[in-house]
Amino acid sequence: MRGHFNLPVISHWVWAIRPFSMTASVVPIFVGAALSINAANLNWYLFLATLFGSLSIQIATNLTDEYSDHIRGGSDKKFLAPHKVIAKGLLSPKSVLKATVASYILSLIFGLYIFSQTGWPILVFCIPAMIIAILYSAGPIPLGNKGISEVVVFILMGPAMVMGSYYVQTLELTPRSLLVSLPIGLLVALIMYCNNLRDLDEDADSGKTSLASFLGIARAKRTYFMVLCSSYLIIMLSATLGILSSWALISFVSIPLAIRALKFRFASSAKGEMNLLMVHTASIHFFTGIGLTIGILIESLI
Repeated sequence: MRGHFNLPVISHWVWAIRPFSMTASVVPIFVGAALSINAANLNWYLFLATLFGSLSIQIATNLTDEYSDHIRGGSDKKFLAPHKVIAKGLLSPKSVLKATVASYILSLIFGLYIFSQTGWPILVFCIPAMIIAILYSAGPIPLGNKGISEVVVFILMGPAMVMGSYYVQTLELTPRSLLVSLPIGLLVALIMYCNNLRDLDEDADSGKTSLASFLGIARAKRTYFMVLCSSYLIIMLSATLGILSSWALISFVSIPLAIRALKFRFASSAKGEMNLLMVHTASIHFFTGIGLTIGILIESLI
């Protein structure tokens, strides 16, 4: 009937934007804003603009990847994860392209508002984010195909987003905000790492390189373990050295998830299991980041 929501189509769009990956754009903004509480009163308008701007650019990046993968024929031989909506015939390429453009425009609107309130230095964060979002999957030489995807994601969704969120509130940058951003960046890079680990065989056939393909499956799995442990180690050292209070250890609430990921998911190389590992890693990132945010807020308020 007219006037009623088409629930199946809505669910297709939900899969298309890859909701499990939204932790990558939400958590850094929360952490940066929490860090700013001691230095400035939180400006809620700027916080919300930063949060929704970050979400918009994340959605735009995901849709760009989906559309570009279809144009290049990159989904033909790949494991069809739930978010491969074009390859599965759930959404048309044209509709995905329109949504991609709309998402970029929305992120630009939020960015212009933040710029109007904070000045030109914020462009140091906004412009590279927009360029990388487009060039990561699109263009003649997609950055995501050249073995630097994990590094790009680490920088953009770790230091850049955490420090950018902090700067929007305080108009300054500090070594503390950089240090706190590192475990967030490492964990979000692991989400991308799992994606590349899942697609190892297909990427090799198509000529796409990644850190996982460079290391090989055995060393790639060991690297996952080391990076995961390093993120917790940075938080522990920060609390031990007094850079963060002991409340930051609330972030360790995610350790049972990390153990489960290593014990149950990483024992297998099956593509379905590797896809679950990627989603599981996103959960680790989310709960670690939210725990860290809560710990920083408690430190600021007591």
